[in-house]
Amino acid sequence: MPRVLWVLMVGMAMNVTGASFLWPLNTIYVHEQLGKSLSVAGMVLMLNSGASVAGNLVGGLLFDKIGGFKSMMIGIVATMAVLVGLVFFHGWPHYVIFLTIIGMGSGIVFPVAAAYAGAIWPEGDLSTARPRQAERSDLCSAA
Repeated sequence: MPRVLWVLMVGMAMNVTGASFLWPLNTIYVHEQLGKSLSVAGMVLMLNSGASVAGNLVGGLLFDKIGGFKSMMIGIVATMAVLVGLVFFHGWPHYVIFLTIIGMGSGIVFPVAAAYAGAIWPEGDLSTARPRQAERSDLCSAA
């Protein structure tokens, strides 16, 4: 596997891990600071996740239409712009809207990264790392 693919995989793993740590913090913020119930906090996170799913679809379409770099930059710039807005407007209605847009922007990045992995290592087929059916039967009969 190419080194640059490992870098991409580690970067995406760090991104997913960091996002996972933010979910409980968002729940606490909506409940404690904004004074909403835990059910409402769960709905806010559901909107964020739903927008991320929609962002995955948009990211795949963008990759096909305009290429990887532009698609990745659209997702990153959109997310960063909304994060800057969140610094100044972090009250109740703005927080939900901004968190939903963050889900969309970050969702765009994931399919682009997966497509980059395919572009970086086009001949890379993880199924070749496992024994083929014929080889498996040979291994089983040898035992």
